[in-house]
Parts: sequence; structure tokens; C-alpha cells
Amino acid sequence: MATNDFEQKKSFLYQGALLHNALIHKAPDDVLCRYLAFRIIVDTMSFEDMINNRVHTRIREIRNVLLAHKQDSNFFSGYNASDEICDSKISPLVSFMKGQITVAQQAPSIAELANVQTAQTFLSLSQAIMQKYYSDEVAGFRVSNNFLCFTGTYVHEVSQNELAGCFYRYNSSKALATFSQCFFNNFHTIPDYMNATRYAKRDIILHTMNMADCVFKDIRNNHSIDGLYDIMKKEKIGNPAVLTNLLNSQSYSDLYTKVRTVRNKVVGHMDSAASMSDLFAMLDGLSISDVYQLINDVDFAVHNAARTHMAIWARYVTSNSHVPEDRQFKILDIPGLKPTSYF
Repeated sequence: MATNDFEQKKSFLYQGALLHNALIHKAPDDVLCRYLAFRIIVDTMSFEDMINNRVHTRIREIRNVLLAHKQDSNFFSGYNASDEICDSKISPLVSFMKGQITVAQQAPSIAELANVQTAQTFLSLSQAIMQKYYSDEVAGFRVSNNFLCFTGTYVHEVSQNELAGCFYRYNSSKALATFSQCFFNNFHTIPDYMNATRYAKRDIILHTMNMADCVFKDIRNNHSIDGLYDIMKKEKIGNPAVLTNLLNSQSYSDLYTKVRTVRNKVVGHMDSAASMSDLFAMLDGLSISDVYQLINDVDFAVHNAARTHMAIWARYVTSNSHVPEDRQFKILDIPGLKPTSYF
């Protein structure tokens, strides 16, 4: 691989971090700051792997847990992501990448940030998108089992069993995929937002694959942990037949392989053997409709499997359940559970 191509890949990850950090400063709520920060976490870990210098070990552990890698069995027991995913931990990741690239690459170079007029309209639109998502998906009293969504008015399950951990990851990835879709759907028709579209598409792909990995263990990855299908069979809970049918479906297998290939080469990691132009072609060439179909296939199967046992169903439906206003008077503010501010 040519040196300039290596530098281009590093720059791509760094510019993405600059983009997401700019969005973080426009986010209407700390939850969305953490959604955006997770992209910076993933890309920093990819950056570290490229330069063969893994220095942020705790951040890597957080990244691995959400991406269905091996974890400490007690990780989810009362864990609050807001204690760690905050500006004091994320800004140093951006600075770390900045320190590993040439001076010429350190300034914003993508149109969404480098062009003053484009940046102004881009950030204004992004702020409106995030405000709408916040109003629809985050605001108010809710019951949620989501790794990154903690507001102080949310009710969370505190458990360390495998089923709870599985749905913490699944619900988190489902929320993050939906969040990224909001950006992609608004950006992809605007030529000036080509880079932001690519970064949003990468996020959708990442979390779509993680939804699938939370259902079926990725047997090709030695670090993967059991998914819902494996847990149901092991614990003899519910009826996994609908998941078996999906797993044996050729159309699902074809979609999974297609999306997984792009995920492994340009999303979760950067393929050192492929040129940046080839990686862009691969990313741009993957039909977003295929990615959405994979989301729908997986979530429909999980929905049906969850209905076969109340313990599974309870965790599925509390991915983000809004408490009706006429019942909110029953919810009391509990001292000590306020989340840490992102900034």
C-alpha cells in the first residue's frame, strides 16, 4: 500500500472525527452527544490499529462491548455510559489522531467543514435533524435498555445476565442505526454533503451488522459473544424457530455477507490491502436498500422470537418505551441518578 494512501486513510478517519465533534457541539442533548461520540470511539480504535499503537485500552473495552465482543460478565451491571463517554474522554481521541498525521492534514478539509457557507448550512440542517430525533426518540419519561441512553428520567434494567446484555447491545445498535438514517436520508441527495453521507452510511452499516451479531454469534470472529439465538437455545427459553428460519434463509445469508464485507473493510476497520478509492467504491456501491432490508429482516425475526417468552418480550419492547403523559405524575425524580454532563 502506497504511503500517501495510508495517510489518506488516516485523514479519512480524522476528518470524520472532526465532523462528528462539530455535530456534538450542535446536539440538543447529552444522549445524542454520546451517540455521535461512539463513532469517534470506533474510528479512533481503527486508527490505532492502522498505526499499530493501541493506547486507549478502556475506550477500546467500551467499543468492544457494544460491538458484541468478549466482555467482563459484570460490565452491564449498573453501568452508566455517561460516566465515561464525555468530552474529557473524547476530545483527547481527536487530539491523538491529529498528532499522528501531517500538519497539512490537520485542518478541516471536507466541504461540510472547510467551506464556510457549506458548513453553516450543513450544521444548521444537522441541528434541525437532531432536534427532531431528540423530540421523537429521546425526550420525556421513558423505559429504556440502551447502553448509551441515560438521561436521569429513564428507567433502566440493572442486570448482568446474558439476555439483558444482549438486549442492551441490540437496543443500542437499533437506536444508533435509526439516528444515522436520519442524517443519511437528509444528506444523500445533496452533492456538497457527500462526505457526511458516507460517514452516516458507515454508521448505519456498523450498527445494522451489530444488530445481526446480537442475534447470531459471528462464528468467524473468535472474540464474538453469544447472541439471542444462542442464549435461547442454551437456556431453553422461548421458541427460536423463527430465528432458525432466518439463519437458514439464503436471501438473508446473501444480504449478511454483502453488508458484512463492507463493514469489515471500511467501517469497523480500514482494509490495509485495498486502496482508498476501492474502499470508497465499495462503500458507495452497497445499496442502502439492502442495508435497510437486513435491518427489517433481523428486527422482524427478533420481534417474533421475543413474543415466545415474556422475559424476551419485556426486553424487546423496552428498547425505548415512552411513558404516557397521564402516567408521568407517578414517576418521582430519584436523587443520585442524574447523568454526568457531556461537557
